[in-house]
Amino acid sequence: MKSILGLPNTLLTLTAVVALSARAATPTAEQILPDDTLAMITVPDCAKLRTVSIKSPMGQLWDDPAMKPFRDKFMTKFNDELIKPLERELSIKLDDYAGLAQGQLTIALTANGWLGARGSKPAAVLLLDTGDKRAELERALKTFGQKWTDAGKTIRTEQVRGLEFVAVKFTTNDVPATVRKLLPGASEVKELGDEEEPDSTEEKKSGEIFFGRSESVLVVGDNVKALERVVSRLTGGSSPALAEVAAFQNCQPVFFREAHVFGWVNAQPLVKALGKMSEHEAEQSEEAPDPFATIKPEKVLNAIGVNGLRSAAFAMQVAPEGSLIQFHLGVPEAERKGVFKIIAGEAKETVPPPFVPADVVKFSRWRMDGQKAWGTLTSALNEVSPMIMSVTDYFLKNADELGRQDDGKFDMRRQLIENFSDDLISFEKKPRDPSNAAPSLVMIGSKAPEDMAAALKVLFSAMSSGSPVKEREFLGRKIYAVNTLRPQMDPTNLKRAKMHLSYTTSYVLIANDEAILEECLRSAEPTGKALGEVPGMLAAAQKVTSPGSSLLLYENQRESQRAKYEQMKRLLADADKADPDEASGMTPIPESFGMALPQKSIKEWFAYSLLPPFDDVAKYYGFFVMGGNASADGLTLKIFAPVPAEFK
Repeated sequence: MKSILGLPNTLLTLTAVVALSARAATPTAEQILPDDTLAMITVPDCAKLRTVSIKSPMGQLWDDPAMKPFRDKFMTKFNDELIKPLERELSIKLDDYAGLAQGQLTIALTANGWLGARGSKPAAVLLLDTGDKRAELERALKTFGQKWTDAGKTIRTEQVRGLEFVAVKFTTNDVPATVRKLLPGASEVKELGDEEEPDSTEEKKSGEIFFGRSESVLVVGDNVKALERVVSRLTGGSSPALAEVAAFQNCQPVFFREAHVFGWVNAQPLVKALGKMSEHEAEQSEEAPDPFATIKPEKVLNAIGVNGLRSAAFAMQVAPEGSLIQFHLGVPEAERKGVFKIIAGEAKETVPPPFVPADVVKFSRWRMDGQKAWGTLTSALNEVSPMIMSVTDYFLKNADELGRQDDGKFDMRRQLIENFSDDLISFEKKPRDPSNAAPSLVMIGSKAPEDMAAALKVLFSAMSSGSPVKEREFLGRKIYAVNTLRPQMDPTNLKRAKMHLSYTTSYVLIANDEAILEECLRSAEPTGKALGEVPGMLAAAQKVTSPGSSLLLYENQRESQRAKYEQMKRLLADADKADPDEASGMTPIPESFGMALPQKSIKEWFAYSLLPPFDDVAKYYGFFVMGGNASADGLTLKIFAPVPAEFK
């Protein structure tokens, strides 16, 4: 009987515990942020992101035993020149703070009444959920306040919705010297506090940063009014939230649900703000007119289609099968114009044709209607300034005159512009000689390829100051070789290179290498393995394309990175022995993540000569594909990098 009576009590207790836990759970970023949020980026779970990052190919590349000499040298310099000096300056142990990021991390910019108006500005806010590290967060805030006071800095408290916030006045010179010297163009600046104190209380607060805590969440912001709305949502308030904004809701189910990192921009109010700022500039120009200011910024924004942009978003997800990154531009089809109308392309087949060989390092196919694109482009240019189109017409007229020296019926518009179809293919192979450029080929879909090739011959010749064109026959086709000017690092030293032109029954061919052009002309009956037969390539392509796709791009990162890795290892190893001031800021490892390190002090952390041979780490590199899709709601770009087969 007791067990029977005890069961309901147990269930009641469990229900209460679950309900209490549910109430204590930190709301998601879109539930916390106010509805006037202009931009935000969030990591929904920092602990999970750390885990998947460590397990990812790039994370394990860093931990590979072959990287130990390079890694140890870097970590020694990193600790000796950044971490330890920073800890001495701040009188803290960074390890005490490193573990605070357990849950959600969000950085956002809210309008806070700003829409390009003078005398106002957006407000910034940072939110960090420390999870079960609430006690450590509380101690960290107290320690921070105490050390700030001990340093003779002004500190005060501010009540925000019943929560106590610490307000500190922070200037650029409060950035620790250790950090400042690593920043590009670092220099001493005048203390903001040395300026005349403003009379307005609001102006005095504008230079302050507020630190506070709501349960386990660290809240940082630069404006009390904006913080009140955030704290209200954190403490159970019902003020309007970002989650209720339609432009955000349109992205959430598709992009954000499984993402490890995502961000969103409310583009429409930003575009309106740009318009208002442009009006202010116009008012100033009326007072002091500039005779050379003929192109109005608002005309440019409207012509290129920015006025139709409603929102922008991105999301990154790491899964066992690979990493997926998505970008979305909320440009409704009915309002799409200018550049957005061009990049939307045509919803047609994007898979690699059979004649594209499997050994290409890079490949792209864009189903863009050339005639429509030209019409859209010229319309936009004419809207910005009719003078631009006058220059274009003048250039085409001169090209006609040049072409009619050999062909009395030559017509650049008819032979070039009116012959575009809706297919643009390009691919690149490994360089035969590391010192030369990689062989590359562009294939332009054409209704009359031979006529278009002749037009391009004239165009390239005109662009190279009338350089003579060499012509020869190959397999019944004409091949034109035109000298072009290729700029070097020194703009006064222009090196001549050859551009090779030819055509097939459907495409005009433009190559920087004769051999790759001839290979394409021979491939009417493909005999070797095609790109579409590369294991996993088509399956990966399906993850980034849809019925509305117009773009597909492929890159064999193992081969592209091999060339960069070995070249940069060689060059930068030499730089280690030379004057450090001459060393490049790029390195093989940061470049893999798309980063550059420009400062000499940071360059010295990288002992490039200690990098292992590429074959020792090649298994961490595979390939990636990218697809572009257009829908009624907007434009989407997806990038998928499957986990390399050898890495699994």
